[in-house]
Amino acid sequence: MDKLHSTVRPDGPNYVLEMGSQVLDIEFSPYEWSHEVLAVAFVDKIMVASIKFKEEFEDNIEDDLIFECVQEFPLYTRVHSMSWSSETSLRDIPKCVVLAAATGDFSIQVLTGHTNYVNSISYQPAGEYLASASDDLTCRVWTVENDYQPYCKFYLQTPGMEVRWHSSERGKLLVGEKCGTICLYNIGRETAIMSIRTPASSGPLMSFDWAPTNQHSVVALCGQFIVLWHLMAPSSPNMVRSVNSQIGRKVRFSQLSDQKMALLGEPDHTLKLFVMNKQQVTTLANLKLSNGLTWHHHLPYVCVGVDKTISIWKIT
Repeated sequence: MDKLHSTVRPDGPNYVLEMGSQVLDIEFSPYEWSHEVLAVAFVDKIMVASIKFKEEFEDNIEDDLIFECVQEFPLYTRVHSMSWSSETSLRDIPKCVVLAAATGDFSIQVLTGHTNYVNSISYQPAGEYLASASDDLTCRVWTVENDYQPYCKFYLQTPGMEVRWHSSERGKLLVGEKCGTICLYNIGRETAIMSIRTPASSGPLMSFDWAPTNQHSVVALCGQFIVLWHLMAPSSPNMVRSVNSQIGRKVRFSQLSDQKMALLGEPDHTLKLFVMNKQQVTTLANLKLSNGLTWHHHLPYVCVGVDKTISIWKIT
């Protein structure tokens, strides 16, 4: 478990958007037809916003970025996770916004059933299912068309930390447990297909992701370490490297490449960029207070909620 070559990027974020109250989570829509839609969770509400960068402007507009609030939804408990449905579109008439939020009252929108905190939720890209993972040692799958009725339930050994789908693997779901086990399930058969494990010495699994551009690439943050697998050879990780002096909190692949990952970790809520083919970690910022980590669908921007702002970096 060797350390990677590390550098520090001295410049700050390209954009800082003032929000007025603390940002608890942010999530870009991962779909091409709604790529400009951003969900921002606060203590008492979720704001759905439209954000457009200068690369997308068709006219000669002086602004580098246009940020507009589309709609706000009141909340009465803290948001732990958000996920966009593929039904969402601001281009259709009427506009359609479908967003799931896992909240501190053990529920997901109108869904109930979990008996402890829901740590992660994720819509299947085809829009048929919504999956959730909880501290109650279950992963649950809900059918969207049947008014979010329960479809199936998988029992876990330890708390479920994250759930991820992939557009190229329509009927398959990855579920990550705190103990370091990441299991691939076939939803149609309601069975486990395979599992991968982090090294025992790497610490608890805090976050993992499934590369949007490569269905065979999976990354996890466990303790101080980043762990990568290729699912065609799942018996052992491709790479295990130390990237944080303390614990990692969140990892997300770029929507454009399975070679680039953004990481949030301790100490100081440090934001880092890991480029796998260069084996290099670049420290982008020490944020002190951060929540949420999300990439734009097709532009090289990564966004983080930093206290009462949204900070945006352009990754080249």
